Amino acid sequence: MRAVSTVLDVAVFLLLVSAAVATLAVPAADPPPSGADETAEALAATTGNVTYTSGASGGRSVAPTRTAEGTHAELLARAAMANLTLDGVALAPTADPFRVAVATELETALAWSSERVSVAATWEPYPDSPIRGRMAVGARPPTGVDVSTATLTVPVPTTAASVSSRASARGYRGVAAAVADALLGPMLGADRDLVPPARGPVRRDWERRVDAYATALDVDDAGENRTAAVRARLVDRLATDLRERYDTPANAAEAVTAGRVRVVVREWSS
Repeated sequence: MRAVSTVLDVAVFLLLVSAAVATLAVPAADPPPSGADETAEALAATTGNVTYTSGASGGRSVAPTRTAEGTHAELLARAAMANLTLDGVALAPTADPFRVAVATELETALAWSSERVSVAATWEPYPDSPIRGRMAVGARPPTGVDVSTATLTVPVPTTAASVSSRASARGYRGVAAAVADALLGPMLGADRDLVPPARGPVRRDWERRVDAYATALDVDDAGENRTAAVRARLVDRLATDLRERYDTPANAAEAVTAGRVRVVVREWSS
């Protein structure tokens, strides 16, 4: 009788396994349609990480590999900051691997709706500034469809202190200097001593970024003072623009939002 019981046990076990396999084989149902608000909330709440090469390799040196992590909205904001232009001239020649990695991560996160969602992150130190960064992922909405829109802001690290107090002390140039420092600190490591990084791939990466800024600002080779020359020319460029756009330095200071990236989500029916 025990032998019969054992056979039955095995038969029941195989039957249960078959049922489990059959259950797993049933395709998962598509998630319910969502709107731009839900997608924006998901981007702000879900996390991801990307791996990318950083720095320009050359000679015997190999570009180091780095990993970035955060919410998907934060990664998108950082990619926007890594895609800066000044009057349309690119300022981040070595950031392509990071931007590609973020785009891939976002497309994976939007896998269920990538064909009906557009996400764009934009950084401007103030509205319509000549310097800005933008990163967009997703499709464009077709003509004639209803599009829902949601907006969120993502804080980004800057080295700007109190823009308002600097404006009252030094006018438009004070505001421009605060914006320039907020930008050049994270991008070039341009602290008060303007000390470049050590040699190697990271140093070459830094030099290429300085070259890009120098080209965009028409800065001639200034030797060891090149980064200082870039900063001075950027302050001049921004001060001129601020003076043309705002009646007073105080108004200009109030318009500065250097510490935030604006993310716009657009979603439509497929």
